[in-house]
Amino acid sequence: MSSTLITIRWILFLLCSVISAHLVNSLPKLEHYEIPIWTWVDGPDIINQTSIIDINGNNQQDREYPGARSGSAVWQDGNGDVWMFGGEGFDRKDVDDNDNVTIETSIDDDSTELLNSLWKFDMTKHIWKIIYHRNHDDDIPTARHYAAVCGVTDKFILIFGGLGYSAAAYSDMWLFDLQSFKWHQLLFTQSSDIFPEARGDTVYWCTRESLWIYGGLRSNSEVLADFWKFSLTLKSWEAVNTTTEQLGRETVTSVGTKSGAISWVVDDEYLYMFGGNKVQNYQHYRHLVNGLTSDLWKFSIETNTWTFVKGFTERKHLGKYGNMWEAQPENNPGCRQHGMSWVEGNNLWMFGGEGVTTDPNLSMYSRTNPLSDLWRFDTSNNMWTWMGGSKVSDTGGFYGVKGKQDVSNQPTPRCESLLVTYNNTVYLFGGLGHDRYQNDGWLNDLWTMVLINTTSYKHFMLDKKTVPLSPAKAFLMTLGIITGISILFVFATWGKKCCNLPRHKPSAKSPAGFDVKYSPLSDDTEFTITGMNTSMKEIPNL
Repeated sequence: MSSTLITIRWILFLLCSVISAHLVNSLPKLEHYEIPIWTWVDGPDIINQTSIIDINGNNQQDREYPGARSGSAVWQDGNGDVWMFGGEGFDRKDVDDNDNVTIETSIDDDSTELLNSLWKFDMTKHIWKIIYHRNHDDDIPTARHYAAVCGVTDKFILIFGGLGYSAAAYSDMWLFDLQSFKWHQLLFTQSSDIFPEARGDTVYWCTRESLWIYGGLRSNSEVLADFWKFSLTLKSWEAVNTTTEQLGRETVTSVGTKSGAISWVVDDEYLYMFGGNKVQNYQHYRHLVNGLTSDLWKFSIETNTWTFVKGFTERKHLGKYGNMWEAQPENNPGCRQHGMSWVEGNNLWMFGGEGVTTDPNLSMYSRTNPLSDLWRFDTSNNMWTWMGGSKVSDTGGFYGVKGKQDVSNQPTPRCESLLVTYNNTVYLFGGLGHDRYQNDGWLNDLWTMVLINTTSYKHFMLDKKTVPLSPAKAFLMTLGIITGISILFVFATWGKKCCNLPRHKPSAKSPAGFDVKYSPLSDDTEFTITGMNTSMKEIPNL
């Protein structure tokens, strides 16, 4: 064949290469994502359900399970087991003359009560057990919610303060002995001891050696701004004197009054808190957005210094979500309180709460909404990432099938829930929010969440969106496809004969491969992507 024809083919080949390179650069980039996968694992999907309690071993259902509740004091020991005290909700049971418990399914008038029962969740067996019920004759803490809690593994659990009926604040402190399984009240005298005044809904942190509390609500609904530390070894209180500095652009002189903020402990060295209420005369039961903020603070235990990290100290600030799974300097959750939190490496995670997302129609009398958005804050670069859930407040979740993991599953909006982690799995229980049928009330469903590592085209497959192409790009793509097919046909037919090019078998493409970071999925686990139900075996190659 003539050298002219060979030259033309090489020119066409080079043109196709240039066009293909342009198209590849124009298409969405292949990126790494961590996707939260939720599973509804236990409990009912409707509101206001009572506990299953077996006082004398006569429970015919072969298990115990706590009723719907919110605002409980929750502590996780070093063995991974979870202890839950008090709250507001449903623990009531009918007891006959022989003290046998009659199992109920719900309470007709949907009226809640304050609780003082103590429950334990065995993390290895995944079973609940009631440890202390209100029918005990011993001296036990008064029923309450919004108490602070801490403890020492296999030794004791410590409860401080909380709010009782008519929002009465408590200043008492109780110790539950994990050896004798008895409550003991710690008594302090006005003359010789220094201790904080009565409060509830305080911001608190539990470290290895201390319980830390900041602010909270008095009985008259005033909000406090003091900072205290209780030594778990000395069993004594100490007021904490602090200084303040800032990283953000705002001029901030102090943390100020706070109640109901979300908190994290990082490496037993830093205490973080986000949002909460800052206005005085705050009546928490009215659920108003007027006093809520979206500021993030960090406290150094070593230097006793508060640092304003990021966010907005003004009230009623809306959220800035950006794109899901993308960290951006402008991202920031909307104002809120009573959200759930956990720490993973350098990351602070936050789910839900009550507050606002992106609704601009707010007034001082606007009510808060339960939230279902999931956020991650990277302490190494000080940026928030919207990781999941809805950016529209008060929107429903999706329960799916109990026990079945699915990418479409999403807990309903809620606040004041129990949230802990174990073996890289998140456990979420109960709270105040919506059930499967969008009814508002108290919940006692149990969820788990793991993060799945995957690589995909941004906004193409995982976000169920297509990438818009301009007319010029569409033309170039069409031309490139036609040219590419022509070149491949020519070289496949005459390439070896005319150009003496070796012919190779195509190498196998790499599979998409969902790499499980926290918990492996079995091959038959169903997975939903871009509206398709498929299994791990059926995920196509990219």
